[in-house]
Amino acid sequence: MIRRSAIVTGASKGLGAATAKALAARGHDVVVNYNSDAAGAEAVCKTITEQHGTRALAVQADVTDAASVDGMIEQALSAFRRIDILVNNANIRHYQKAFVDLSLEEFEHKVHGEMRAAFLLTQAVLPTMTRQGWGRLVYISTEHADGPISPGMISSGTAKAALNTFMKYIAHEVGKRNITANTVQCGMMNTPATAHVPGPIRERIIGQTPLSFIAEPEDVADAVCFFAGDDSRYVTGATLQANGGLGISRLCPPNPAPTT
Repeated sequence: MIRRSAIVTGASKGLGAATAKALAARGHDVVVNYNSDAAGAEAVCKTITEQHGTRALAVQADVTDAASVDGMIEQALSAFRRIDILVNNANIRHYQKAFVDLSLEEFEHKVHGEMRAAFLLTQAVLPTMTRQGWGRLVYISTEHADGPISPGMISSGTAKAALNTFMKYIAHEVGKRNITANTVQCGMMNTPATAHVPGPIRERIIGQTPLSFIAEPEDVADAVCFFAGDDSRYVTGATLQANGGLGISRLCPPNPAPTT
């Protein structure tokens, strides 16, 4: 049986860390990518090796830098000989501002950085996946891609909408190589990146979410793993909304629970 390996970007914390651990629990070796949080990445690797018995490698790389991405690919292949799964998760900083307060440079930073990372990482892993005749590309998006659900997210929403479309073109091109490309579109999760969200906004999002809670990263990681495995072998070019139903009620809050 082939032992597959994965690269998860931005995996020192939050959804990336949960995904790396979930893939390891399914028997995969994992490259735990990070940009600045070396201690967090090493902690994820320790959990993987001690709890799941697979191999893990923490690799520092700026996913918007071509040389840095190429170096990560070389380290992955040197360690594991294969690259079967790419989870494009690393968060490119955005500036949470209304459009009228947003500078062009701030807007470009998010949109350009998001697409640059997806472009570089996808091009970097495709040669190996093509040689293997098997690959899974999973891109992490957000409900902001479909329009506003909280204020000040125009740069993030625009960037992720572009990522969603990018994924479809990739899926169309690589399908004949037995490589799939899909997107997991998240609602709010309890992560360090959302710790600053004010209580009233958090409560409003919970009120609009049919399942009535904000996800933990592990809730979404399982959806990522679906696209990373064999169960999704006939699914490509798809967007899975792992958002507790927020996408179906963004403009119409669900009815309150019935009383007895």
